[in-house]
This record gives sequence, C-alpha cells and structure tokens, in this order.
Amino acid sequence: MNILLVDDDRYVLEGIKEGIDWSALPIEGIYTAQNAQQAKHILLSTPVQILVSDIEMPRESGLDLLEWVNGQGMKLQNIFLTSYAQFGYAQRAVSLGSFEYFLKPIEYDKLQQIIGKAAEKVRQEERAGEYCAYGEYWVDNRDNIRDYFWRGLCELPERGSREVILRRVQEYKLPYDGQEQFLALYFRLWGLLSWEDGRWEYAFQNIAKELFAPFSVETVQAMGEGGFLVVLSDFRGRREALLAAGRKLIASYRQHFSCEVCGYLCEPFLLVQFPAALGRLARADRDNLTVRGKMLLLSECRPPAGEYLPPDQERLGLLFERHDAQELHRAVEEHLAEMERRGAVSRENFKKLRFDMLQLLFSKLYSRQIEARRLFSSEQNDLLYARSLRSVAGMREYLEYLIDTSLAYGDLAGNAKSVAGKMCDYIEENLGHNITRHSLSEALFFSPDYLARLFKREMGVSIASYLLERRMERARVLLSTTRKSIHLIAQELGYESSSYFCKLFKKRFGVTPNEFRSHEA
Repeated sequence: MNILLVDDDRYVLEGIKEGIDWSALPIEGIYTAQNAQQAKHILLSTPVQILVSDIEMPRESGLDLLEWVNGQGMKLQNIFLTSYAQFGYAQRAVSLGSFEYFLKPIEYDKLQQIIGKAAEKVRQEERAGEYCAYGEYWVDNRDNIRDYFWRGLCELPERGSREVILRRVQEYKLPYDGQEQFLALYFRLWGLLSWEDGRWEYAFQNIAKELFAPFSVETVQAMGEGGFLVVLSDFRGRREALLAAGRKLIASYRQHFSCEVCGYLCEPFLLVQFPAALGRLARADRDNLTVRGKMLLLSECRPPAGEYLPPDQERLGLLFERHDAQELHRAVEEHLAEMERRGAVSRENFKKLRFDMLQLLFSKLYSRQIEARRLFSSEQNDLLYARSLRSVAGMREYLEYLIDTSLAYGDLAGNAKSVAGKMCDYIEENLGHNITRHSLSEALFFSPDYLARLFKREMGVSIASYLLERRMERARVLLSTTRKSIHLIAQELGYESSSYFCKLFKKRFGVTPNEFRSHEA
C-alpha cells in the first residue's frame, strides 16, 4: 500500500515522515510532493491508495487536486490538512468524498491513527472489489507496469528487501525468476535550467532508450533533479560497447544542450540485489563533486580523503567590513582551488565550508541589526543551498550569492535614510493591511526594535503615528474623489470597524467622514 504526502512546506513533509511510526502501518511506499503538479505526476505513474494533502497551496489547492483525482477515476482515501477551520473547506471536502479533515498543528499520534483507519478502509474496499476501476486503469496502461515496478524498487532500503521484491514480481506478473542478472548505469546532468515541467526527463528517457536499445532496456528512471537510472538485461561480454554508448550520450548532451554529464556503471547484480547496487551508484554520484564528461566504473570511484581546509575567517571578515566584493570573491575562489589541489573536495567538507561561511556572514549581518535568517529564507536560497553540495560550481554559485546579498544589505544598513524610505514605501503600498514593526521586519529583514528606533530618528514620529497619518490622508482623498461607502473605505484602509475609523477621522480632522464629504460636495 502506498501513501502520497502533499504540502508546499517541505518541513511539514519531513515532520510527517519522521513523526509517524510507519512500521506500525501497512504502508510500503511513502511518496512526497510540494505542489499539485508534482502530485499529479506521481499519481499518473504510481498506484497510490492514501493521499494526505494540505488544502492551502499555491496555484492549485488540495481541494482542486482531489477534484482532479476524482475526474481521473482514481479511487483512494484522502486526508486533508489545513491551518484554518473554515466551513467552506469542510463542506467542499465532504462533497469531494474526503476520508478525513485534520487541523494543523499536526499531532502525529492522531494523524497516525487516521492513516491507519484509512488503510483499513482501503483493505475493506479492495476485498469488496470497489477498486476495480483503478485496477482497470492499470490494465489499460500495462506498458507502465514494468516502469512502476522498478520505480518501487528504487524506494526500497538497501537491506532486508528480498521478500518484498520477490512478492512484487508475482503481484505484477513480470517474467523474472530471480536468477537473472541486470546492469545499471547512473547519469548526473548539470547545467539545464529547470526540471519542473518534465520535458528534460522525457527527453532523457527517449535518448537513453534509443542509445541502449541493443542492451534490452528494462527501465529508465528519473532520480531527482538531474539524476537518471538506466537498467539493462542483455549486456554480457559487451562492456566496451556499453561504455561507448554512455560516452555518446554524454557527448550528445554537451553538443546539443551545452550540458555536462557524468555516468557511472556498476557490476552485474541479481534482481534482489538491486537496492544495494543502486545505493552504491548513488553514493558514487554523491561523492563526485569534480569529475564531468566521463563514464566511470563504480570500482574506480573512491571518495576524496583530504582533510577539511577551513577558510581564513579573519581575512574574509576584514574584506566584508571594507565592502570589497571583488576581493571577497577572489578569496573564495582561491580557497576552493586549494581544496581541489589538496583532494579535499567532498560532500562532508563542503558542508563544513558552507557552515563556516554562513556563520561568518550571519554574525556580520546580525551586528548590523539585519535578520539574516529571514533575509535568506527564499526559494532562490533553498535552490542554491541544495546545489552547493553537488559540485564545485554549485558551491561557488552559492557562496557568491551569500556574499553579494550580504554586502547589498550591509550597504543598506549603513544608510538610515534609505531604510526609512523603504519603510515608507512599504507602508504606502500596504495601508489596507495590518502593519506593525514586526511585519516591517519580515518584509525588510531588519530587527523590529532597530526599525522602530531608526524610523523615529529619521522621520521624527513613531511608525504607528506615521501609519495613522497616511491612512487618514488616504481616507480624505477617497472621500473627496470617490463615492465609496464609509464602510468600504474603512476596510480598504485596514479598519474592521467603521465606527472606530470614524472616531479616528474626526479626531484628526475635527469632523466625521460624512460631514467632510458633505462639506466637500
């Protein structure tokens, strides 16, 4: 039985995966997606019996996803997660046939009980034959069954999976007796712009199936951003031809897509040994941060043994204080080159380097009252952060981003008038929202107390007083130039109570809004 977890917050997904005792549930495969589009891709390629989805997500909500699932004729048990106890959500969830509606924050023991009940309902309906339509869906797509089988094997742990593999062979009626030997190649691609729309996955699968057709391709699987697995069954005595096909694929991507590729070839393995073989390939790929454009035999791959070389934090700190971007970048480049020369480029050493650089820059930013963690809480940061452990180029790109962003905000912190100006701009653009020094802090990445002191010093009034004045001036303009009701104007300016708005207006101008409008007319 498989479960799909869908939430746009990756920390929520990680929390569910870690917070639930899956061994106590009849769940074999745990899949995750951070938006409805990713979830649809998984649902179209993998049988899923239980769907746990957030409701509030960008572009398409969890409710939209369930409506699509129903339209596809996929019968599964859906559990909604939401931070808001809104009747409209619950009403639509019920109308779409949702199994359960669960409010955040998540209590993992309760969620585990709900998933257990959903799993039991799946079993009951399977026994009753109510999953016939879903079974027909997979019969109609029999060509996908082999790929699905191998995709499931990619999710298994390296040890203790023998019985699961043999059972799945029987379940999917595949022509394997367990004694066949297979060969796997793992490819890593760098330099393509985006993996979101699936085009690159489709292109790789077609190219690989064509080049490796003489070796009987069992499956081609996408293994995350830029990673691909090719499994072959007819390869004996043709290793050189196989390596040549791999080199041709590498050359093709370099020529036509300006993309660097590295390939890995493992030793033959039995079907039940696949998870261990995949683990060895994945580790070789993970540990290779420097080699590009080659086919490597797994037996030749060795992780770097060089000791970690910490950066000269005193020198980097002085360069930061001088706002010398050019020298900072040069110092980082020299350090990366020295790590390569010493054979110290490894994933673990890059983790230490990344930590040291973050610690240095965060300390400099905090000393300027800049909320560094908020400053670097963005999709761009998350993407570059993940890529920083994939290659030297990825680490270089991430460190350059950290340095440039830190220097830019460091310069801004040194110009109080610019900071005050940004605060005024934010207030003007958000008069209808609840504006506090904390919301300003979240928007501008400076500490709340610092912003309050700076604004009072530069503008001569408090943030609250300035906000009130701007709202009253906007109200005066709206009363003079539009026929909007007093209630609507109050709402547009962030006041839930129109009577409170009228009280503030009269205190500021000496007349009520209606009296002001009558006088203007």
